[in-house]
Amino acid sequence: MNIEDSTVLYQSPPAHRCRAVAPDSWWVYRHRLGADGQPLPWGRVVHYCRSEAEALGWIREQREQRPS
Repeated sequence: MNIEDSTVLYQSPPAHRCRAVAPDSWWVYRHRLGADGQPLPWGRVVHYCRSEAEALGWIREQREQRPS
């Protein structure tokens, strides 16, 4: 089984990354940004999904709900 890290980082705080840990298990991580504006290397799992499309959709929803 080839599990790939499907990194999708958005540079506005906080940054999110999704990762496949099994064929039907995707984890969404939230990363804080450092002083240089880059995501810090550690993050925390904030959402679990069954597909990459579901994970990316959840990340989009979070971005849309955030106040400007």
